Amino acid sequence: MSVRAAIAILALLAAGAFWAPRAAGEEKPKPEPIAIQVYYSKEDPNWKKAEEAIDAAVRPYADRLTVEKISIDDKEGYAKLREVEKAHKGEQTGEITVVIGSLMLTSKGKRRGVEDKLDELLRRAFDERGNKGRLPADAAAFAREALGRKDLEVTQILDSDTDRVYEVRAGGKTVGWVIDAYRAIHCPICNDAQLLVLTSNEEVPAVKTIKPVRALELYGTPMSKERTDQLLKQFIGRTLKKDAQVDVISGATKTTHAYEQGVVGALERVEQLRGTP
Repeated sequence: MSVRAAIAILALLAAGAFWAPRAAGEEKPKPEPIAIQVYYSKEDPNWKKAEEAIDAAVRPYADRLTVEKISIDDKEGYAKLREVEKAHKGEQTGEITVVIGSLMLTSKGKRRGVEDKLDELLRRAFDERGNKGRLPADAAAFAREALGRKDLEVTQILDSDTDRVYEVRAGGKTVGWVIDAYRAIHCPICNDAQLLVLTSNEEVPAVKTIKPVRALELYGTPMSKERTDQLLKQFIGRTLKKDAQVDVISGATKTTHAYEQGVVGALERVEQLRGTP
């Protein structure tokens, strides 16, 4: 099974969506449990405390999870870990690794992602749905603040499942466009991506500024301002005719790709509305 397919299945299982057809009055069967793999070494001095934290994190969801602890002290266990790390290329490796579908947490040295994050990830996966769906966004306020003008007329001209497009006018002329871009992320504990994108109305429209509508997160916790700025600045000045390399933020791979899709989609919408060939 591909990593991408594993993400989708994990999301559906966590939401309790895998129900078999049943006759009227028949009890609803339980969904298949979600599998968790824990890779560790018996020689790791931090393993005992980490194991206690893992056991405590999964205990409330014991009927919905299966946990397999795999020692990397033998060749077979180490080979399995290497395959996991290859599938998660670009993410930080660790001395202790926990895998849930395509999600991976690691602990190494002072960086204790497993102990610090697993409990929150499972809680988000099973207990909350507030991280999903489109949120209200004030496109007019965003445009006026970004351009420093209170006299702007901001009118919605397109509404779709992914993009809401607003024309920004001043003095009877179109001066820009705001796109409220929404991209669902198929991961039960990840925030969906929603961002406001302001583009220019030049011959080749370019991204002027971006504002996240949904908070950016790393493993269920708020992303630092430094990381947020690192992600957003890659898209400023972007045009459809300007080839750009986007560096993935470690721990926010799906979010980075969703933002890139949102920005490219926003520029495509503007070009279509302007009738650009």
